[in-house]
Amino acid sequence: MIRRSWRRAPRPPRPSSGRPVVEPEGARLRPWIKLLRPYQWVKNAQIFVPMLVAHRLDAAAWIVTVAACVAFSLAASSIYMVNDLVDVEADGRHPSKRRRPLAAGTVPILASLPLAGVLALVALAIGAALSWPFVGTTLGFSMFIFTSLALIKRHVELTARIDADLPDPTNRNYRTSDLGVITALAAASGFNAVTVFACGSPRITSAGSIPTPASCGSPVRW
Repeated sequence: MIRRSWRRAPRPPRPSSGRPVVEPEGARLRPWIKLLRPYQWVKNAQIFVPMLVAHRLDAAAWIVTVAACVAFSLAASSIYMVNDLVDVEADGRHPSKRRRPLAAGTVPILASLPLAGVLALVALAIGAALSWPFVGTTLGFSMFIFTSLALIKRHVELTARIDADLPDPTNRNYRTSDLGVITALAAASGFNAVTVFACGSPRITSAGSIPTPASCGSPVRW
């Protein structure tokens, strides 16, 4: 449950003269950009691999693949934002995660909620414009891959607690005794994500035809 809320980001400090500090435009946008985690988008570069390996460098293949990469990136940012919203209280007490925009209060929660929804809708709209099967592929892949990533984070957290001989976390619903189950579920979710990614296309793309988005992201289809 989210208990903290900020209607706006903290005001910039005022100097001794009493005049407000004019914050540069880039400084105001930086927390929002950080919230989107664009550095995670590089993971979606794998979508280009099958196209390049198959030497499908025509305009149609590039358009479809770039659009698919954008859809995956927007969906990823949306899910990361939702994750930060859910964990805002715990992140606020964490030594490093408390610097995240929502936990630090540099991005208002009430403004981030609609943004996460807009990003998800845009990602689905791009997928629907390309092909409806791609929408199912995007949803299925996102569900499994981010479940796997979340479980991996729990695995790392519990392993660190065990190594440091720390007690079970009081603000979580899992214990160190659940480490084996979490590890198995993380591996299974990751495998399912790869399966959805590889089998997302309903048909094998024939030579010379315009590839579907799912087939562009699947080495099996090439």
